[in-house]
Amino acid sequence: MQHRFALRACSILAALLLGACTTVHRVNVDAIRPPDAPDEDAISYRIESGNREIEESSLRFKNAADLVRTAMLAKGMYEAPDPDMADMVVEIDFGVSDPQVHRELRSEPIYRTVITPPQIVRVAVGRTPTGAIIYEDVVIPERRDRVYDGERYYEIEYVTYEKFLEIQARAGSAAQDRPAALWSVHATTESEDRDLRKALPILAAASMDLIGTDTGGSHTIRVKEDDGSVEFIRQQGI
Repeated sequence: MQHRFALRACSILAALLLGACTTVHRVNVDAIRPPDAPDEDAISYRIESGNREIEESSLRFKNAADLVRTAMLAKGMYEAPDPDMADMVVEIDFGVSDPQVHRELRSEPIYRTVITPPQIVRVAVGRTPTGAIIYEDVVIPERRDRVYDGERYYEIEYVTYEKFLEIQARAGSAAQDRPAALWSVHATTESEDRDLRKALPILAAASMDLIGTDTGGSHTIRVKEDDGSVEFIRQQGI
């Protein structure tokens, strides 16, 4: 019994430690649904690149398209077997920004050591048989105290990169030149690395619940690395 209890306690502790180390991503999301968008539900789509510089035959487009397909599948939408019969055309765009240089003023406390030299003090240690107080000299050793002495200010410089994913849907089949806008979702996240492949599942997961909605502006949400929606996107989309 004690052995099983110890194993259970270790498992709980490990889970707590892993949870505490989970990376949390700040994602800015902006979902738009035009007021004049058709009311009928469009569930089948044709997916294509929304950026002329991203070839639909490229591996990076195929990987991103798989993630978007998975996100749309969670909303009950599917890719039309016949592109010309699709309810909507879905364009996706993604990428990494140029390096963004940041300068930040920081501070740290300054401490100094205060030394109190040894001291000799007379203390009462007892009484004589006649009642007189007996004193002895006691040495108090040197004492070193660390005391706050203000702040030191300094500037640091660091570089970040913004990764983005944009999904736009337009009504009608691919045969139409410019079908009416249905909805769009724009998601961005910023970090000190350029790894877009790592960021895309996070961005797709953040976009998933917002497909076909309107957020009324940009909002920041927090997405955990081990969030269920992220795992769903990763397992199904890659």
